[in-house]
Amino acid sequence: MRGVLVNIALSAALMQTVQAERLTGSLIPLTPPPTPYGLELIRAEHQQHRNQSPLIELPIPAPSERITHFESLVDASEQEGGAYALALQEIVRDLAAAYFSRGDFDAAIEAYKRAVHLTRIQRGLYTEAQIPLLELLIQSHLAAADLARADQLHQYLYRVKKYHSIERNPLADALTYTDWQRKVYLSGMGGDTYLRLLEMHTVHTDEIKRIEDNLADTSALIAHLYRLLHTDYLLSRYEGEKQPALQVNIRGGQRAGPKVLTLEEAKFERLEENIHRRGRKVLERIADLERERGNGLGVIEAMVGLGDWYLWWEWRARALQTYTKAADLINDRDDAEAQMQRLFGSPTELPTAAIFTPGR
Repeated sequence: MRGVLVNIALSAALMQTVQAERLTGSLIPLTPPPTPYGLELIRAEHQQHRNQSPLIELPIPAPSERITHFESLVDASEQEGGAYALALQEIVRDLAAAYFSRGDFDAAIEAYKRAVHLTRIQRGLYTEAQIPLLELLIQSHLAAADLARADQLHQYLYRVKKYHSIERNPLADALTYTDWQRKVYLSGMGGDTYLRLLEMHTVHTDEIKRIEDNLADTSALIAHLYRLLHTDYLLSRYEGEKQPALQVNIRGGQRAGPKVLTLEEAKFERLEENIHRRGRKVLERIADLERERGNGLGVIEAMVGLGDWYLWWEWRARALQTYTKAADLINDRDDAEAQMQRLFGSPTELPTAAIFTPGR
């Protein structure tokens, strides 16, 4: 816990190094001596199955008259303009919403699918107009407990959003998609879990490269770097897929042998191998970016994050040194007391961003 470690260690250091105080009152970073406190970290992943929110809230039933009304409009439009009449897209969408409100999710799914199909025919395969319909279709599949299809649609929806990234907010779209991947990963559903981690890492890495290549918004770059770090926190507690240890040789029967990795498995192994260094480099990069744009508080928060990363891996001496450097920077601020209280005033559960909580 960040606050406990810093308060205890700084108190011990104060008793030993009063003569080393600077004029600012800050302390020279010292490696903490052994203490009898037996501190234990509270790790957020131990609570990942508590207070899980449902994937979707069920609707309030709609009057049957609305459904009958929209069904009649569909029939009339088809008689007048055929199966692809221009007016049908909006009517079918409203009919789907009425089905959903009544709790008839299968009928809502079919109606939303038709609305998407009509929209593509009228405006093109990758039209941006289908995005809200796809989102409603996903909600219907979730309400019908069809996670697999909802997951497939999330992937397609993100591709459509990327196709229109110039007109949209690519940061918000990427975060929405990776939040979905994280939620499914933590819920333990949806097939090979390592692919979720790999997908999250790939999305943020690709967006970081795109932003750098186009000299785009630094704030978006920092946001993706932090999300990349969050993915590494998840990766640090990955327990494996429990794959079989034997291969089957059709001609010679069963024999033990090294597992042949797929391309995705090989990429994932490389992620696991470089996790310690990558997390440190990400936070150092964030600190540099914040320094370049003159955000002193952002630099401090990145340094505190680096201390958290060290503490997560139980490198307590490095953590304390980093926290103390951050405290020195805080002491130079006009709001030093408030920031010290915010960042170090009380025990803090790591990681601080509720990364291991599915519903957040």
